[in-house]
Formats: sequence, C-alpha cells, structure tokens
Amino acid sequence: METATLPERFPGAFDACGRPESSPPFPVAFLVFAQRPAAGGLHLRDLDEAAERHLGARLGSMEARRELEAPARDFDGATVAIKRGDLQGTRALLLRAATEGDQALVARAVSSGRAGGGLDVLARRCAAVFVIAAYGDDDPLARLLAEACARAHLGPVLTPSGALVGPKTLAANA
Repeated sequence: METATLPERFPGAFDACGRPESSPPFPVAFLVFAQRPAAGGLHLRDLDEAAERHLGARLGSMEARRELEAPARDFDGATVAIKRGDLQGTRALLLRAATEGDQALVARAVSSGRAGGGLDVLARRCAAVFVIAAYGDDDPLARLLAEACARAHLGPVLTPSGALVGPKTLAANA
C-alpha cells in the first residue's frame, strides 16, 4: 500500500518542489530547534531512545520509510505513533532547515518576554527545526513528541502560543 507524501497530506503547506511553504507549515505547531541534527534526515530511533529514557514513552513510524517525491528534498517527515501509558496516538513530524521565519518567531517570543535564560541565543545557533503538528499548547501527544525532540537534539521549544522554553519547562507546564 502506497502512503501519501507530506505535501499530499498537507496541501498548501509545501511549494512546487516539495519544500515547506512557510514557518510553521501546519496551522498549529510546536517548533523544536535542533542543536545537533541527525545527518541524513529524520531518525526516529534517536527520538524513541530519548522518549523512553527521559519520558517513559515509545515512538515509532506509522509508514514505511521511503524517499519523498520532491525534486529538491531538503526536509524529511513522518507520522509518528506515540505511546505512554494510556496516552497514545499519532502526530505529524517534519525535520527541516531553520529559516528566517523561525528566527522571527524567536524574536517575537523575546520581545514579548516569553523566552528565558538565553534560549533565544541557542535557537539562533540551531541549523534545523522539528515541526510537530498540534491541536494547541495543551496537546499532550504533541508536547510529548516535542519534549523527546528537544531532549534528543538539545534545543529549545517554541510552543504554539509563542513561548520559547526548554524541555523541563515544557514538561512542568503540561
């Protein structure tokens, strides 16, 4: 059975070459800045290990790995299955290069007093961003996946409401 590519699943979020059209590409999303992005794209094994070690959760892909049908592929994504206790479900996850739009969102968090402890400086140094589709700040599956990404790749999280936080603050405010 053939699975749809991210551009097919999220029409309007990608340009003609299959690159994200804007930041964030989902109507509501957590952005996780990756200080040490994995070479070669998205590696769910790294995220699963962080989720299991720090959060008591398991992550896995809902689709077979295959190349996205994009002539200039500079992103990777998957539908991720998330399970911790009775909490389970899926969320879309995209890994792509950080953009000026991401930095503008970080600057907005700083100017509104919603970024602490030098997290904005760390976010500016990050070359990649995980984008996690969410139903808002209080989406427990998206928060769990964002925390796993932040712990695995040592970066801050920009919440859908525009706060720039670390993984411990994200977990504490759940």
